[in-house]
Amino acid sequence: MHYIPTKNLEKLILNVIRRISWYVQESEKELIQKVRELSSIQQEESVKACKRKLRQSEKRYAELDGLVKKLYESNATGKLSDRHFERLLADYDNEQSELETVITELATQISTWSEDKLKTEKFIELVKRYTDFSELTTPMLNEFVERVYVHEGIGRGKARRQRVDIHFNFIGAFDLPADFITPMEIEEQRQAEEEQAEKARLRKEREKERYTAKNEKARQKNKEFQSRKKAGLLTPEEEAAYQARLEYNRMKNKEWRDKRDADLPPKPPKPLTLAQIAERVKEGLPLTEEETAKHEAYKARKNAQFKRWRAAKKASEPPKPPKLKVPTKKERYNDIAKRKKAGLPITQEEQELHEAYREERRVCHKKWRDSQAQGADDSLAIADIKKRIRDNLPLTPEQTAFHAEWKAKTNEYRREHYHTKKAEMAVAVGQ
Repeated sequence: MHYIPTKNLEKLILNVIRRISWYVQESEKELIQKVRELSSIQQEESVKACKRKLRQSEKRYAELDGLVKKLYESNATGKLSDRHFERLLADYDNEQSELETVITELATQISTWSEDKLKTEKFIELVKRYTDFSELTTPMLNEFVERVYVHEGIGRGKARRQRVDIHFNFIGAFDLPADFITPMEIEEQRQAEEEQAEKARLRKEREKERYTAKNEKARQKNKEFQSRKKAGLLTPEEEAAYQARLEYNRMKNKEWRDKRDADLPPKPPKPLTLAQIAERVKEGLPLTEEETAKHEAYKARKNAQFKRWRAAKKASEPPKPPKLKVPTKKERYNDIAKRKKAGLPITQEEQELHEAYREERRVCHKKWRDSQAQGADDSLAIADIKKRIRDNLPLTPEQTAFHAEWKAKTNEYRREHYHTKKAEMAVAVGQ
C-alpha cells in the first residue's frame, strides 16, 4: 500500500529541506564536491549510453543511404518493380526520418552535459534565497522538489514503515551524511526526550497510585480476614483455602531458595564458636591459627575481666581477719609425742589420739611390708615407682605402663577440676 497522509509527507519534505539547507550553510564546499561526484558518475554513464546509441544510429543511417542507392539501381535495371520500389523507399525514408530525430536529440544531450555541472551553484543560490523554513509553501515546494517517490508501506500501526525518495531540482536525490545533525533536530530530540520523560513520570505516578490503592485494598482485606480468623469466624472452606495458600507459598519460597542457592557458589564453612573451640581444646583436638588466636584472645579477655572483678570484690569487702592455723593430725601427734617423751602430762583424749595414730601407722607399714613380700605386685605401687624415678633407678615395662596410666588419670582429673573451677569463676563474673 503506497498511501501516505498529506500532512506527514509535507512534514517530511519540510524537514529534509531544513536539513539540506543547514548542511549548505555549514558545509557548502563539501556539498558541492559530493553533488559533482554523484552528478559526474550518473552523467558519465548516461553520456556513454547516448554516444553508443548515437554511433549505432549513425551507422544505421549510413546503411540506409546505401540501401536506397541499390534500390534505385535495381529499379533502373528492371530487377525491382515500381510497386516494390515505392513501398521499400517509403519504409527506408520513414526509418531515416526517425533516425535523424534520434541523432539530433542524442547530440543535444551530449552537448548539454557540460552545462549540468552548473546546477549545484544554482541549488545553493536557491537555498540562500530562503531564510524561513518554519512552513512549507507552494513556491518553495515547486522550486526545491522535482519529484517524490512513495514506496509501499511495511507493517501496521505504530510499527508501520514506509520509504519516501525526494528528488530535488538541480541536484536530484541527495543523501546527507548519517552523522549530520542540525540544531533543530537536536532541539526536537531534546523536546521529545522531555516529553517522553514527562510521560514516563506520569505513567509511573499512575502505576504507583494503582499499586498503592491495590495494596491498601489487599491490606484491608487481609486485616478483616485476620480479625475473623482470630475470632474463630472462618468457615471450613475458608480455613482449608487459607492452609492451602500457606502451603503453596511455602513451596514457592522453597523453590525460589533452592534456585537461588543453586546459582550461588558454595558457602565457606562457618567459623567455630568459642564454645566449640573450648570443646576441641578440652578433647585435645588440633586448632587452626585463627582458632588458636581467637581462643587465646578469649582467655586473655576473661582473665582480665576476672582480675578486675576480683580486685573490685576485694576493694568492696572489709579485710578478713587472719585465719587461725589448725594443726594437722600429724602435727598434733608429733606434739603429743614430744610432750610424752619429755615426761609432760597428757589428757585421756590425747592418749587415745596417740594410740589411734600409731595403730594407723602400723597398719600402713604392715600393708607396705606385705606388698614388698608379694614380689611382682609390690612393683606396681606408685610410691615405690616414684621413689625409683627420684633415685634414677630403672623401671620394668609393667612399672612404666602403670606409671603412665596413673599419670594420665591424674592429668584428666586435674583438667576436669580446672574446667570446673573456671566455669564457677565465669558464673561468678557474670553475676
